[in-house]
Amino acid sequence: MNTQLLQLVFMELVQRIRLCSIPSKWKRDFRIIHSTTILLCVETYKWATFRETKAGVKLYFRLAFVSSKYVYPEAVQMTTARSHDRTKLDDLINQSGITYVFDRGLVDYAKFDEYCKQGIFIVTRTKKNASIQYLYARSIPENSGITRDCFVEMGAM
Repeated sequence: MNTQLLQLVFMELVQRIRLCSIPSKWKRDFRIIHSTTILLCVETYKWATFRETKAGVKLYFRLAFVSSKYVYPEAVQMTTARSHDRTKLDDLINQSGITYVFDRGLVDYAKFDEYCKQGIFIVTRTKKNASIQYLYARSIPENSGITRDCFVEMGAM
């Protein structure tokens, strides 16, 4: 199935949502990246086999977070479930000045270095084996729920 037409329609709808529905004073440069796996019948969808007895696809979403009331999909991509989440980083994280929030399945320290050089900001949970060197801390408001706000250098051990 050729999905190019559907992708064009999707992107047109996203542009209309962005320009018409959301007051400009609420617009933020904040994106949420999420992936989810949808299991399929391995007998019917052999092209999507990722385990001996399972088939599936992964959907990757980039959501524009404007406020708690206004969150809309900005980009959607699909792969077989076998692909690793890190393969989609450059497709979904590609604009400087934007802060991207995602889970640790997307952790790639070399990419993080590239993103920092491009002015792309990331917020993610680290893996247990991450090597973190604290460079300096910033002050945080009392009772904010934030434990620590630091600039760090990080990598894998």
